[in-house]
Amino acid sequence: MTLTERLSSITATATGNHGIKTTVTVDGLLIALDLGTTTYTMSASALAAEITTLTHRAAADALAQGMAILEPHTGTEFPTNEPPEPDYTPPTWSLSP
Repeated sequence: MTLTERLSSITATATGNHGIKTTVTVDGLLIALDLGTTTYTMSASALAAEITTLTHRAAADALAQGMAILEPHTGTEFPTNEPPEPDYTPPTWSLSP
């Protein structure tokens, strides 16, 4: 299986407390949604929030799977989304005559 095929085959599923399930691809595309039966008692905003949360959780899992597949081919670790540590060293100034 090629690297592209391996990445394309990645899916991840997240299940919530209300029985809702979301399944996404490595791109975060929602490909399956199971609303279960408890959604009939949920408000529209609660249902939307639950679907959004579960989709994000599944997308993070799928992305982690994809990064794990790519990491051996990159030679270095993937960067994180964290900003670099600030450098508080004062600049050195010099005035030449």
